[in-house]
Amino acid sequence: MAEKFAGSGFLNYLSDSQKNTLEAFEGKVSEEIVKGEDVTLWGANLKNKNDVETRVVLLKFLRARDFKPEPAFQQLSDTLKWRKEFNVDNILNETFPDQFTSLGFLHKTDKEGRPVMINTYGNINPDAVFGEGIDKFIRWRVQLMEKGMALLNMRDVENMIVIHDYDGVAMSRTDARVKAASKTIIQLFQNYYPETIARKVFVNVPWFFGALYSLFSSFTSERTRSKFIVCTKGAIKEKLIEFIPVDNLPEEYGGFSKTERSKSGQKGTADEKTEEITIESRKTFSVYRTLKPGEMILWEATTKDKDISLALKRERDDQEDEPKESRKVDVVVPLVRNFYHSGNYTSTMGGVYILFFDNSYSMMNKKTVFYKVAVTSVELPSSPSSSSSTTITTTTYTTTTTETSTIPEKHEAIVDANNNNNTTSTTETTTTTHTEPEKPSEATEKKGTEATETAITHIETEKPREEIVAADQTSEVTEKKETETVETIETTEKKETESTETTTEATP
Repeated sequence: MAEKFAGSGFLNYLSDSQKNTLEAFEGKVSEEIVKGEDVTLWGANLKNKNDVETRVVLLKFLRARDFKPEPAFQQLSDTLKWRKEFNVDNILNETFPDQFTSLGFLHKTDKEGRPVMINTYGNINPDAVFGEGIDKFIRWRVQLMEKGMALLNMRDVENMIVIHDYDGVAMSRTDARVKAASKTIIQLFQNYYPETIARKVFVNVPWFFGALYSLFSSFTSERTRSKFIVCTKGAIKEKLIEFIPVDNLPEEYGGFSKTERSKSGQKGTADEKTEEITIESRKTFSVYRTLKPGEMILWEATTKDKDISLALKRERDDQEDEPKESRKVDVVVPLVRNFYHSGNYTSTMGGVYILFFDNSYSMMNKKTVFYKVAVTSVELPSSPSSSSSTTITTTTYTTTTTETSTIPEKHEAIVDANNNNNTTSTTETTTTTHTEPEKPSEATEKKGTEATETAITHIETEKPREEIVAADQTSEVTEKKETETVETIETTEKKETESTETTTEATP
């Protein structure tokens, strides 16, 4: 991306020679194009040559032509002529087939307030999209660009971010109509939308992307190519999160924002503030929330790059006088190690619940975690019941930075904490019923103290994660093939205990 610095060609960052060129360019445009009439381009009236918006627009053409006034003037003249011939000023009022809408859309902004445009290529059906030729598709694509331009105020926001997603693109997708449409659109945008792209990011690129990149590059200028970023599958989130807030980053790229393509049903944390925490190696971090009976806790968490383990626990009652690190807990949702976590749990008993982040397995790597936690009321069943409903979704992404093994691409591992059988599923989400532990009697609790007492490890402590004792149920999700899941939760049901059941979590 072109940075703004003295002499970079942006308003307020012009060198003396650039200032002189701009003034002369404004005069030429006023005399030979405007001629006292209203000429509007991207919200700027070129007749008002001293307006900030007008100068920002004119500088786009000058920068695109390295501040050579004659080529810049020619490009501006050609742009205005093309817009009139193509009837661009009315294109926002046009409607297009539904199959176009899934191929590109605008989604929120980056950290500098620039709109983000996402183009997808994996689900193009050439016969459906280009059945009547490429002209209608090109008009739709210009309309999408104009929608993006309408979001630029031409003051502090004058360009946008474009993401090209090649997920699902196959080598066979070499239809001549696709190539023709791509070539036409690239040329149109380079000729008639100069300096409108801050970054162009290519994600989920196929192995043969080198050939496609050469095709694109042959139609673009060196200045445009300098803004290209190519992300391998294992580096998408890490790269995008550098300039797109995690709250605005689509879920399919590892963020919290929902799009029509999002797979998670977790929406209850949308309005919550996103917290950021760095968890050092061999340490943990706990988030506490107090729930009343009938309240639901919802959570969503993602890492910057490497994975993190997460569990939900509940403090046993009547321990207010005990230090937090010494209180006994029950595991409500077993520990799962992953890059993205999303879930909810409805409590019928109330109490103090702990969202437990565990990085104790990492010997050297600290983890940056973004998370949201929300508590909301739900309507409980009218009939008495001690069960609580839980939905858990964990999504993994291929990465080159995992500490143990490469995680299968976009696989969702669903944990059923009530099922003692090994469970692996590619279902998007699942709802399971968890029975909340009954409060043990004093005699029983005293009898089982040595076997059940567990200390919660805090981020301030250096000791590795201790064994966590849970009540009622055990579960085990074993690691299957590369295309399924990488998380393993080991559970052994102990039948020898007289009045209580305990569960020991195995360290991933």
